Amino acid sequence: MRNPRDARLITVLKDGHKDFVDALAFSRDGHMLLSGSDDATARLWDLTDAKHPMLGRLKGHTSVVSGVNFLGPDGRTAITASRDGTVRI
Repeated sequence: MRNPRDARLITVLKDGHKDFVDALAFSRDGHMLLSGSDDATARLWDLTDAKHPMLGRLKGHTSVVSGVNFLGPDGRTAITASRDGTVRI
């Protein structure tokens, strides 16, 4: 049986993106999630907020967002990579 938190995470990602999710990264403290999708967006999620977990949509890529990660000493900077050949910070 799946963990209920895992099932909620899958539902949140499915409802938040318009296409397949290709990349995921958890923040160091495990409270934030960054996701990249075939819909050419990355989204930032607050995993501690059950009612409104999506914090924002990172736009600008024109193709699949195939890589995401948190950077910096505090882990508060997001980086995304896309099949359009660009990287965004």
